[in-house]
Parts: sequence; C-alpha cells; structure tokens
Amino acid sequence: MALAREETASSPSYLSEVKLVSGRRVEQERRNRGMSQVQLGQRAGLGSAWIRQMEGGSPKVRLEAHLDCFDVLKISPLVLMIPILFVIHGRHYPPHLLLGDLKRLELALIDFIINWNVADIRDAMLPAHASREEGISGTEA
Repeated sequence: MALAREETASSPSYLSEVKLVSGRRVEQERRNRGMSQVQLGQRAGLGSAWIRQMEGGSPKVRLEAHLDCFDVLKISPLVLMIPILFVIHGRHYPPHLLLGDLKRLELALIDFIINWNVADIRDAMLPAHASREEGISGTEA
C-alpha cells in the first residue's frame, strides 16, 4: 500500500479513476433495472444528487456510497477491488474484466482464500503433530 501513502491525505489519485468506472457501472445497472436515480437513492439511503454525482464519476462521493448502491443493485464489490489491486501492484487492468457477472470470480476467490488458509493451518499443525506422534511412539516402545 505504499502507493496510498505517497498520495495526499484526502484520497489516492487512482481512486478517481476507480470511482469513474464504478459510477458508470452503477448507472448501467440502474438503467438495466428500469430504476430512476431517485429510486436508487431511496433504496441506498442516499440523495438523488449523490447518485448523479456518483454516476458522473465525481471523486467527492465516498466509496461507502458506491458500496451502498452495489448492494441495492447486486453489483460485485470486485468492480472496486480489481482496479485498486491492479493499480497498487503497478499493473494496467483491462476494463472489460469488470463488465460481466463477477459472481464466479467472487466464489473462486473465496475458495482460494479458504484453501490458502487451510494449507497454512495444515502446514502449521504438521510439525507439531509429527513431533507428538514421535513422542507418543517413543513412550510406547
């Protein structure tokens, strides 16, 4: 996260681009559902002015507001996270990654995180387990 520390205290500059992409996605999903900005704002607990600013890519709109709209519209939070990860690691992300249904990717990431942690737990337990077996078998002999 060194990139974030180098930026101003208000917000890192790459967040403006992320908020622009996010706002476009919110607008696209809202329109696909036949929902007005007022309706989305009511359901998300935001004013319609905030929805207009968000859809316009305003950097002033907090990420929490984007996430509130994502929740209402069932948009994956990966729309925010993927570009942030790519930028922080100095890579360019292809915007088309964010256009489709990201549910499969979400589930794959969750499975990966679980497997990663299970492997870490297993690795941490094996040496202790092996030592105990040696100690138990040594006392039985």
